Amino acid sequence: MGKFGSTAAVIRSSAAALLLCVIALAQAKSAAAQGLDAQRPGASLTARAARADDSSSLYREAERAFPAFCREWERKLRQREQDNLANLRWSERNGYQTATYVGYGPIESCVCKRSAKGQPVGKIVYREMVYYLVGRTVEEAKRSQPKLIGSTDTVELFNWSGHRWEY
Repeated sequence: MGKFGSTAAVIRSSAAALLLCVIALAQAKSAAAQGLDAQRPGASLTARAARADDSSSLYREAERAFPAFCREWERKLRQREQDNLANLRWSERNGYQTATYVGYGPIESCVCKRSAKGQPVGKIVYREMVYYLVGRTVEEAKRSQPKLIGSTDTVELFNWSGHRWEY
């Protein structure tokens, strides 16, 4: 070999060693970011299993709490409808007193699922209905049969804070 041949081989060898060190360092940083212990090979599986158990436990707690949350949500919808009826805005149209209000159908679906990241997500489906009241007087209109003039299927999503459902 010439004067520079052995130097080039040493440089290549040193570059390869440096590259391996950089790769090992990157892997260690990645493991640390994930909460894994690179010094104990089984620790990575243990840490993942612990996180999976925590996630499953969290999900089970959220899933158990969701039916009660749905009942409470339906109670709030009934109260909102009563508030809407108690606070009607009357207007006169062609000699008649008229008002509209929003009512709510029963909850059609109450489901707790896992998001793509494993977080509990609650989904409630119900119908919102717009009603029209009309009568010669406000009292007559209040006693009249409400006329359905529109409806919307409503889907609401809720997240689990770790202790309770939030909206």
